[in-house]
Amino acid sequence: MMEALLARANRIARAAQSVRLQQIATTMRGQGLAAAVDGESVVVRGSKLANRWIADPLLRFAGRSSR
Repeated sequence: MMEALLARANRIARAAQSVRLQQIATTMRGQGLAAAVDGESVVVRGSKLANRWIADPLLRFAGRSSR
């Protein structure tokens, strides 16, 4: 029974995470950036992104580069 509850909780959490990632990507697109959900993260590209990353301390610590 506990395994079924844990599996259900995991499904609910994954669904909520997916919705939140889509919301973040939509917000970034609204700011003129190219954003795509890639698995468990949001990949953002844009010509002004580097300047925003340097200026905004929240982005510096929340963002990470895969390169």
